[in-house]
Amino acid sequence: MWTSPRTWVTSELVTASLLNTHIRDNLLETAPAKLTVAGDLPYATAANTLARLAKGTALQGLRMNAGATAPEWATVPTVVVKAANQVINNIDTLQNDDELLIAVGASETWIFDLSIIYASAVANQPNLAVAMSYPSGSGISAGVIGVATTGGVLAAQVLVSKVGVFADTNVRICTIQGSVSTGTVGNIQFRWCHNSAYANNLTVYAQSWMRGWRVT
Repeated sequence: MWTSPRTWVTSELVTASLLNTHIRDNLLETAPAKLTVAGDLPYATAANTLARLAKGTALQGLRMNAGATAPEWATVPTVVVKAANQVINNIDTLQNDDELLIAVGASETWIFDLSIIYASAVANQPNLAVAMSYPSGSGISAGVIGVATTGGVLAAQVLVSKVGVFADTNVRICTIQGSVSTGTVGNIQFRWCHNSAYANNLTVYAQSWMRGWRVT
């Protein structure tokens, strides 16, 4: 532990014990002495007492622990923003979005949400169909909120089947929220297509986004 430096007096005999206590041992309590690996951080466990917080893993963020006594590392959201418009024409079979996916590990629990910005080249047709895919052996609970193809607010369960969302020439937004308990390594993946095949363009726009948090 840190020892408060003593006040020396004239002609005092400086012994090895005094030097060790007030110089060596105090230097060992400084941050450079405590931190043994690149990326480590020092924090106080008590007044004048430093401890080492070992570095976290990739993409973790720093937060206060539940007891408000020490910092700790925690997983922060993974966010993917679509960089380019993606256009399909006359396709009514679900396909993976080019960009909106999050890689996950085995035996993890994730919560996720998406905001999909889209429009059709013509009024009322083709409607957008959305779905999510997930790693083999996983379980999913999710829903999409938007305007149903038959009118009214849609809040349907999303598994691997298509869920139709109204589309027209106006730029619209639908949202998807859910959770996945993974069985194997893979992706949580947004999928989409025409709800009914139609020879006209359907666009999912850049700035659509997907966000996921690993919670266990």
